[in-house]
Amino acid sequence: MSDFMTFRRMVTPYVIEVLFWLACVAVVVAGLVLFVLGLHERHRSESLTGLGCIVLGPLVVRIYAEILIVIFRINATLTDLRALAIWAAERAHAAAPGNHEPPLVSSVLAAEPGSSTEPPS
Repeated sequence: MSDFMTFRRMVTPYVIEVLFWLACVAVVVAGLVLFVLGLHERHRSESLTGLGCIVLGPLVVRIYAEILIVIFRINATLTDLRALAIWAAERAHAAAPGNHEPPLVSSVLAAEPGSSTEPPS
């Protein structure tokens, strides 16, 4: 819960996933409506547009959602890399012979609430 409150865990990817499914349903329903109206009124272009919405609509929505999700995946990967680098620096400092100074990384971690020197999972 503390990761959520300190904005370390993002909520937006879950919101994007829900919006993706809602948009897929909306695009397919709109495509069905266009297709049925086109058949009913004998407008071939409307029917083809409806079929296009049914087939291509979810694909376009998926591509857009993936582009948005990639931004958050990049953020998560960079956060993991940062935690790993801090952990490795702490271990290297602790293993150095004759080094009795506190490591600089510890002071950086102490400034961040919720940080730890445990290896990242």
